Amino acid sequence: MPGFELHERIAAEALTAWNNKDLDTALMKYDEAIENCPNNSTYLLNRANLHFERCEFESAMCDYESSLAGAPTLPSEVYGNYELLKAMSEGAKRRLRERRLGINSK
Repeated sequence: MPGFELHERIAAEALTAWNNKDLDTALMKYDEAIENCPNNSTYLLNRANLHFERCEFESAMCDYESSLAGAPTLPSEVYGNYELLKAMSEGAKRRLRERRLGINSK
């Protein structure tokens, strides 16, 4: 991608990996993009949403909060998963994790 910064290329690779359901590669690429551009709220938000999809709720919350700190004027609907996590009980998080990851607790 000519004209793009390194971090933009890496973030594009992360999004491609995520769209292809390669969540491990997507996370690795977002980590790398954030390392190269640590104050990019969009990358932090995307990584937070990826953590949410992976049921890594504590990591998601950290990234949501970092993203919000860097971009407090983004529309609230962008942070729907963040608001959901804040409202969820630990039991609800556990049940969601079990359902998403196919874990049977019985």
